[in-house]
Amino acid sequence: MNVCSIFGHRLKWVKNYVARDRDAIIGVFECKRCGDSVEKKVNDANINEDHLRRLDEIVEKEDNG
Repeated sequence: MNVCSIFGHRLKWVKNYVARDRDAIIGVFECKRCGDSVEKKVNDANINEDHLRRLDEIVEKEDNG
């Protein structure tokens, strides 16, 4: 279970992104009560080109508003 380092509150998933070297997917988890955030490797075994393409499309949409 993901808990914040300050008070031990449960963390809520915020988003995923592809690591800079494209070898892992990183999950961002945040505590809604105190604002602490943690980034953890979510998946490094099953990343394929289709998955990377979909994530790139999501990032592109977010960048373009």
